[in-house]
Amino acid sequence: MAATQSEQIKTLTDNFLKLPEKDRAFALSLITQAKKRDLSEKQWFWVTKLVNDVTAPPKSVELPFVGPRDALDALFDKAKKNLKFPSFTLDCPEVGSVEFYRCSSTAMKPNSIAVGQQKKRLGWIVGDRFEWKQGVTESPKLIRFVQVLLNNPVKTVADFGKMSGRCCFCNRVLSDPQSTAAGYGKRCAEVWGLPFGASIQPTIKTAA
Repeated sequence: MAATQSEQIKTLTDNFLKLPEKDRAFALSLITQAKKRDLSEKQWFWVTKLVNDVTAPPKSVELPFVGPRDALDALFDKAKKNLKFPSFTLDCPEVGSVEFYRCSSTAMKPNSIAVGQQKKRLGWIVGDRFEWKQGVTESPKLIRFVQVLLNNPVKTVADFGKMSGRCCFCNRVLSDPQSTAAGYGKRCAEVWGLPFGASIQPTIKTAA
């Protein structure tokens, strides 16, 4: 076996676990055969292809635009002064309950806003883009929902509470008139820096 071929087999062996599972059995057969005898020209073609697959730099992917984070970050900044791990959960149509929280500066995606469902990470809001977690099925409906949230986070969390009768921050039932009018409770309004009571603009009804 030529030196370059030897190097290819070593590279394929060292990077074996980076291969998709569907390619591993085939790659293992090539590695095993190469150690016993020389491979055919066609087999070396596949060795080269598999090596290129595992060593080539990842392709650049255009991440979906979701909008500026400034308004949502302002809420997290306020809540962080009062809570160790501030988060909230909203219902996304046809997706289900989705949790949002901001990652720390030492996390895998520093200072991003993590998006998850039932303790399963779906992705992150990184800057003004949404980055899906590898292996997660992409959902255009979730992207649209995140865009709505970032466009007006205060209205989005308030609308959730008014429709569901629950506070998205603490998950408690909204029972008093001020809380049901706001869409969240008084304590959560203080923690997250949200309008409450007299500071909420009344809805003006026009005559029929």
